[in-house]
Amino acid sequence: MNSANINHIDIIKQDARMVTLRIKRDLSLINLLHNLIREYGVSDGETYYIDAGHLSTGDKRLLLSHHESLEFIEYAYESEIKTNELFNEDKKYYQRILDDECYECYQNVMEEMMAYR
Repeated sequence: MNSANINHIDIIKQDARMVTLRIKRDLSLINLLHNLIREYGVSDGETYYIDAGHLSTGDKRLLLSHHESLEFIEYAYESEIKTNELFNEDKKYYQRILDDECYECYQNVMEEMMAYR
C-alpha cells in the first residue's frame, strides 16, 4: 500500500467519524425537541402545538447550545436577559424546528399509549 492509498483511507475514516458525530448531534437535538414538545406542547387531538417563546430560560439555553458557537453560549449563560436576547434573534428558526417535530412527536406518544393498553 502506498502513501496515497493510506492518506485516502485516513480521509475516509475521518469523514466517517464526522458523519457519526453529526448523526449523534442531530439525534440529540431531535430528542431534546421531543422532550420540549411533550413538556410544553398542547394537543388538539391530532398534533401538538408549542410556542417557543414560552420555554424556560434553561430550555432556551439547551436549544441555543445546539445552534450557537461556544462563545455565544457563554454569553447566554451570563444572564437571563442575554439568553432571551440571543434566543429571540433566531426565534423563528427555533419555532420552525419545534413545529417540524410536533406531528412526529404526537404520533410517538400515541404509539406509546397504545402499547401500554
